[in-house]
Amino acid sequence: MSAPPTTSDWYQDWFDEDYLALYPHRDDREAVCFVETIWNKLRLEAGVTVGDLPCGSGRHSKAFAKLGAQVTGLDLSEVMIRLAQQSAAGLYPQPRFLQGDLRELPFSTEFELVVNLFTSFGYFEQDSENERVFSELVRVLLPDGALLIDTVNPFWLIDNFLPQEIIKTDEYEADIEKELVDDNRRVIKRVHLTRQSRTRDITESVRLYQTEDFEDFSVRHGLHLLEFWGDYDGSLYSKTTPRLILLARK
Repeated sequence: MSAPPTTSDWYQDWFDEDYLALYPHRDDREAVCFVETIWNKLRLEAGVTVGDLPCGSGRHSKAFAKLGAQVTGLDLSEVMIRLAQQSAAGLYPQPRFLQGDLRELPFSTEFELVVNLFTSFGYFEQDSENERVFSELVRVLLPDGALLIDTVNPFWLIDNFLPQEIIKTDEYEADIEKELVDDNRRVIKRVHLTRQSRTRDITESVRLYQTEDFEDFSVRHGLHLLEFWGDYDGSLYSKTTPRLILLARK
């Protein structure tokens, strides 16, 4: 496969129907299970204010709303916001969805819980920009509010690393190449996608953060670290778990 060059703004154009087609296993059922884990672990109650940042197509926002949360979702992608609004139509409480940038959130301090889910952290080339996102997520938390960031576990990723794979379904064919760079602190994924008689090349670039990094962020931004989970069932983190999920409180 002839791989396209890495671009620093890949996230601006990638998150649309093609992205959702490539990750069909990340569905509403998975979202409901994870949200129920969060709800029960944190002992949330109806009326709690939740920021789903970013919200993608709104699957977690919907799950929170169905439990009675007052949800605000924000995403950079206009396509994702449109899909989220369509899928949440008729829900009560009705989630609100806004288009925006995580580095400059258009909110005051208003959320009792902020979630950043499915490896939506680390998209920027500069560590300072990623930490700026962290700072904004903390800023919009109310006092005693909780922050939950869900990302891939770098140790698990390295141990289970597949440098190349080809995926064929009835809907699409994807030729995927992956590379670990910067001393295994960043993963590059180059995707050549054929779908609906169209071809498309995209390069994802995600900074990989470890528990120590999130501990440092928490100290610098005034959070009290509670624990790390290792999967969507709320089990504790270890170097062999697939996820690294930060839970901290302001």
